[in-house]
Amino acid sequence: SYMENGYKYNGGDWVDNTVMISAKEACSGTIEKPDGSLPAIPFSVGNNGIITITIPPEYAYNENNSEVVDHKSLVLRATDTVSVYISNIATYSFDASFVLPVESLGSDYIVQCFDQETAPIGSSLSDNILTTAFLIIAVEDNTEIDITPSVATENMLTFPGSTTTITLNAGETFFVRSAYED
Repeated sequence: SYMENGYKYNGGDWVDNTVMISAKEACSGTIEKPDGSLPAIPFSVGNNGIITITIPPEYAYNENNSEVVDHKSLVLRATDTVSVYISNIATYSFDASFVLPVESLGSDYIVQCFDQETAPIGSSLSDNILTTAFLIIAVEDNTEIDITPSVATENMLTFPGSTTTITLNAGETFFVRSAYED
């Protein structure tokens, strides 16, 4: 899944979401929606190869859906071991992440976010794009998540310092952005 990229709206109207897959041994596989709602995207990688696949926004791009249970996740299945990275590129922005296999996930996480209160001095960027955000993807049904934000969230999920619990099923996503500061 890909977090909303605020830079999409400053200097450009595009965002490019990609999956980069590398493999030591030749293999093939698919990238698909867990609910099967869109066609699977097939891939194949050669020995010691790497490929890059552009993911259409309707598959996994979170936009204007803060604090809503959604279905913006993908599942990658391969016939052999692969390394997977995702990137989210827009004007003035490049974000990337290493994707962990489900088997390596734990159960307790702390989200550390950068405080983006204001645009850099002399910048033409709009202050309203500079918010902190995080994205949760459930890998099994009845996943209970306690969220205790330290600042106000965009849609007032809960008050800063208070905890709220949400329940997600496998493949569901929950994207949270901090509130815009004036």
